[in-house]
Amino acid sequence: MHETGGNIGFIIARNGFQSGAIEFVKYTNIKLYSYIEFETRYLNVWLQEYFLVQLDVSNDSLLQYVEDIGSGRDRRVAALGIAEREMFKILVLQYKSFGKSMCMLGNMLDKKQSQMNVPVNCSVFPNKINSKFPQIINLQSNSYRGILSELINVIENITLKFNCLFGRNIFYPELTDYILAKEKDA
Repeated sequence: MHETGGNIGFIIARNGFQSGAIEFVKYTNIKLYSYIEFETRYLNVWLQEYFLVQLDVSNDSLLQYVEDIGSGRDRRVAALGIAEREMFKILVLQYKSFGKSMCMLGNMLDKKQSQMNVPVNCSVFPNKINSKFPQIINLQSNSYRGILSELINVIENITLKFNCLFGRNIFYPELTDYILAKEKDA
């Protein structure tokens, strides 16, 4: 820390620290946190500045696929074959509630609130999502970071089903072109 000019340092471990590490930092400006302790200390800021942003970004295409009004999307759906249009309808029925709920989650945990009163123990959160969407998701994580990773994975997999009907992401075609080019080069 002296080399960087830092006033305080944090060392974060998944499962805590051994007694020697705790004794070593006792009279220093180094703070030891388990990941859960660190998450507790900075949870609201992290949820506002990272969790919600990542959830919104990952859910954007899914939400556009399932929202009630989307003239550009509707034109592209009309251009699909009969079987693909039927599959699109099935996917919308299957995932509309989930996509909209992920959007509403962002609104419930509004970034503009100073304190969101989110429980540090996040075990209640996955259970609520799992019970609402048992056919779609089964969150297993015991941290908000893990929950975010699981949610993004599920959202990406659902979005991929829609993308496959059209042969690409119809809302961000440049992203699809970039991914296809990378796969071709690999």
